[in-house]
Amino acid sequence: MDATATANPTDLRLLPVERGTLTLAEYCELEERLGREVFVGRLERELRLRTNPLEPFYGNSPVEFADLVRLGLKCLGLYARGCRNALDLRAETHETNLPCWPRGLDGYRILHLSDLHFENNLRITDRIIARLPEIPHDLCVLTGDYRARTFGPFELAMHELARLRAAIPGRVYAVLGNHDSIAMLPYLRRMDLPVLFNEGVRIGRGDDAFHLAGIDDPHYHRVWDIARSLRLRPDGMPAVLLSHSSLPYREAEAAGVSLLLCGHTHGGQLCLPGGMALLNNERAPRRMIRGPWRYRSLAGYTSRGAGATGVEARYNCPPEITVHVLRSPP
Repeated sequence: MDATATANPTDLRLLPVERGTLTLAEYCELEERLGREVFVGRLERELRLRTNPLEPFYGNSPVEFADLVRLGLKCLGLYARGCRNALDLRAETHETNLPCWPRGLDGYRILHLSDLHFENNLRITDRIIARLPEIPHDLCVLTGDYRARTFGPFELAMHELARLRAAIPGRVYAVLGNHDSIAMLPYLRRMDLPVLFNEGVRIGRGDDAFHLAGIDDPHYHRVWDIARSLRLRPDGMPAVLLSHSSLPYREAEAAGVSLLLCGHTHGGQLCLPGGMALLNNERAPRRMIRGPWRYRSLAGYTSRGAGATGVEARYNCPPEITVHVLRSPP
């Protein structure tokens, strides 16, 4: 493909911070792969989030909400404890019975990592790597949010993610979160970490197979498309959907998805004793804020995440990496 023939310089100016990290040919390749409407829509959404001065989390506000929370915790003498809690990584195992799951894949293990936010605490990479040898799995999936901010440089996050990817044996698939730029896609591909951007792949052979689908971040960027991610799924084949957020649970159930794996909420991150979340950044029922849940025929799991967002502290909500053990009917 002739890159100069299809590129629109206006599109490239939509990412002034990330511009220069990708070649013109890579931008053109993304436009062809994702479709022009989706590609430009994602770029424009990133620009609006980055330049909104009234947005305390994602804009250019001089004093952010996280700074106020951090200051409050320090004044109360709780900050150091919260930072220690954020490194108390738990390895969770969750079994899920799926009515249409193939018998030949009974006991299939999916390692699920989410919300790494590497720059907030670089030590979390080594903590995860140290736990990997004790966690056997058949497939690994990542459900978004690799950098801490939603704009600006992301090279440090990509460096840490490359270290993590090198330590994970076998296949790994990912989706983007609301903190992730579309400009990360070629970087992830080069580290053998394919991103399912409203796309799907077949996992397994013959009748012992399932469709792994992934959609773009549904929380902020709004170009996710479940139907497109399932378009190559054969009739009757079970589908596992990767989504950064649980927000599209109704659409996923209506489309016949068996299992939805997501993150985004951090389980609340700052919780009262007993796990009561002080804040909820999800537009879904509170029962979906963390752990397993069901909606009609759809099984779901919302990870508490391995990293921390905003303030690098956790209370009554330890970080997690999760192994989902998928079971077929008896």
